Amino acid sequence: GYLKTEVEKKAFLELALAVARADKKIAMEESKILEAYASEMELTLDMNIESASLDVSISELNSKAARMATYIELLSLANADGDCCSEEMAIIQKVSDEFGISRELAEKCQVWVERITSLYSEGYELING
Repeated sequence: GYLKTEVEKKAFLELALAVARADKKIAMEESKILEAYASEMELTLDMNIESASLDVSISELNSKAARMATYIELLSLANADGDCCSEEMAIIQKVSDEFGISRELAEKCQVWVERITSLYSEGYELING
């Protein structure tokens, strides 16, 4: 994966938790995604743990690949429950600003996430009828 160190993986998971909690509830879809992230990275997920500061988590992701992968995953997570609220977008915008992601690149990422989400939904329907 793009997150190479334990520090990067934990920082990513902290940011993902912050996005999922932004609207004061973690939707079932978001919970499943968070659990999959933790499992893939071989980390323990505690949904009730206090989040680290966003600034600290953001600063621990240094490579361009780690930053872009994180940004795209956060967009996907925010859209997972079909309701990307303003609080979630505020966190994602802060991440985008801190990572130096241009508005044009952010829009490309958003379009890609929407397309891939649609394809996953279509595949799910094909498999499950």
